[in-house]
Amino acid sequence: MSAIPPWHRWGTSKTLLCPAKPVMGTLLVQTEQMVRVSYKRPETWRFFFLARIIEGDLSVGGGGELDVDFEVTFGVGLSQVTIPAFAHFAFNLLPPVVQVTKFTNAVPGTVMDDTIVPAAATPQILPQIDTLTSENIQVVARAQLKGAAVLPDNVRVEVHTYWAPNAHIRPDWHGGPEVLEQFAGKEIGGS
Repeated sequence: MSAIPPWHRWGTSKTLLCPAKPVMGTLLVQTEQMVRVSYKRPETWRFFFLARIIEGDLSVGGGGELDVDFEVTFGVGLSQVTIPAFAHFAFNLLPPVVQVTKFTNAVPGTVMDDTIVPAAATPQILPQIDTLTSENIQVVARAQLKGAAVLPDNVRVEVHTYWAPNAHIRPDWHGGPEVLEQFAGKEIGGS
């Protein structure tokens, strides 16, 4: 029996069904875990996020909005942080919206100094984040209909996320036992 290669857990796609009426009191739906990286050493990672509306009953409802957020939890060693909307996509649900696709491999950072009040003509420019340094990464996606008195029903959204090391060089690739002794930090066989 062979084990699944670790990179098979570094990305996937899922489909979410967003009903217009609350299910169990909420209009928020969430995927199961989409990414699970346990690399056994810190590494710089690149990422890709995609959200695509694939169907929905848009004959009812007065528009509204579909928000898709990718929550990323990452860390090194014993520390981790969760960013609930690391990547955010907003869809205007005025017809026609079927097969609308949005994607990115960079996300905006946050305002780093909110004590500065920019002039209206010169807003602050947010830094663009296109890599993340981490040892462990987990990702889930959430979708929510909102904004209109009568929302479209049964909107299906396909979500994708894929992660890869910026440079994938492993010490165990370069030699025999002497290399394994030199890199004895248990980073061999990371997943």
